[in-house]
Amino acid sequence: MKKLTLLVVFLSVIFSANLFASDADLFSYDKEKVNAMVADLNSLEAVVAEDASITYQDLVAVDHPLISGMDDDAANMMNGIANMPVLPAFWWGCILGPVGILLVYVIEEDKDQTMSALWGCVASAAGWTVFYIVYYVAILGIWSTAY
Repeated sequence: MKKLTLLVVFLSVIFSANLFASDADLFSYDKEKVNAMVADLNSLEAVVAEDASITYQDLVAVDHPLISGMDDDAANMMNGIANMPVLPAFWWGCILGPVGILLVYVIEEDKDQTMSALWGCVASAAGWTVFYIVYYVAILGIWSTAY
């Protein structure tokens, strides 16, 4: 028993030493690199600060260089277009069912997205129905051959 206790203590000391490993370089950063990366954002902020009524469409109309490299997600955020978080509307309906349809309806306020969530709910219900039919047929098939 003493040997087992000694072994457990020895292994716990060895493995707990890994818990104290240092990853300090993961939490350090170069302030100059960060400032260089956000320089475009700072200049865009200055443009908006000069004229608070400026919109994304205004910047697109004059082909402003600050928005030339902007991706679609950032553009949609600036336009106020909300996309369903994490998953498309179909999967919200498929995974959460009627609750997912309600969430899509409230968040998106778009008939097409709500219909997509509805089709996801229908697909999920159809999938589970097929699963249960196959499951019960397999069980009934086993029961009928067992007796």
